[in-house]
Amino acid sequence: MNQNEDKKKSRFSRFWKKYSNVIILLLIVGVTVAIILTQVDPIEFRNTLDQARGEFLLLGIGCIIVYWLLEAYMLLKLLRRENPKEKFSFAFTLMMVGQYYNLLDPSSSGGQPIQLYAMSKKKYGLGTGTAV
Repeated sequence: MNQNEDKKKSRFSRFWKKYSNVIILLLIVGVTVAIILTQVDPIEFRNTLDQARGEFLLLGIGCIIVYWLLEAYMLLKLLRRENPKEKFSFAFTLMMVGQYYNLLDPSSSGGQPIQLYAMSKKKYGLGTGTAV
């Protein structure tokens, strides 16, 4: 009986290790969407979009994307001081994690501890992570 329980725990452990990040991400996105849908009036939102000029919306979206790319590049340059082989994808992910958690926190200070945690998972030291 103990062997069967160990096998079940082992399967669950492997499953959780493999898919925990995806499950947590989907949960966070789902909660965020639910909050937005309950706080924003869809008719008013549609009217606001109808009144906006499309070229300015596209320009704003483009500026946000450029900002994200530049911030990720800056993080990459700082990360490469510690690890010269660091990839842009990690810097971009790190930047997006920081942006997301800064937007969730009313004082915009929630992103930095999460970024530090993400960097510690990639074996960056606490001092290096804080400096970056």
